[in-house]
Amino acid sequence: MLFKFLTGKEIGHFQTGLILSQFGGLLMIFMAFIAGDKMDENGARYMFAGIGSIRLIIPILMSNLFGGLILKIAFWIVATLSALKLLETFVAVSAEGLGFIWYFFITGLVEVAVLIHLLSSKGRAELKNQ
Repeated sequence: MLFKFLTGKEIGHFQTGLILSQFGGLLMIFMAFIAGDKMDENGARYMFAGIGSIRLIIPILMSNLFGGLILKIAFWIVATLSALKLLETFVAVSAEGLGFIWYFFITGLVEVAVLIHLLSSKGRAELKNQ
């Protein structure tokens, strides 16, 4: 609905999920380089930024280059990365992790929206039509 107001064109659940996944990737890259000294341990900062970069690149490739089986594999990679990021959000918010509830609202809700749009019956139907 938001994209209809911004662009004047309505997009489907599948495309909305991919756009939100890219937004989540941007958040991951931003947080990796804004985070404090704890992210420097064992190269966690670069791993976090690398996964965010993958989440930026795969939806672009899905929309332009892939078709058939490769598109479905890339779709499940995006869905799996979003699910793992959601699990990471719960671990980070726990008492052993960051302990900040704002982290869940910033990153976790984006991942919930990605999974809702991608895994809905309408989103999977759009995947089959491509």
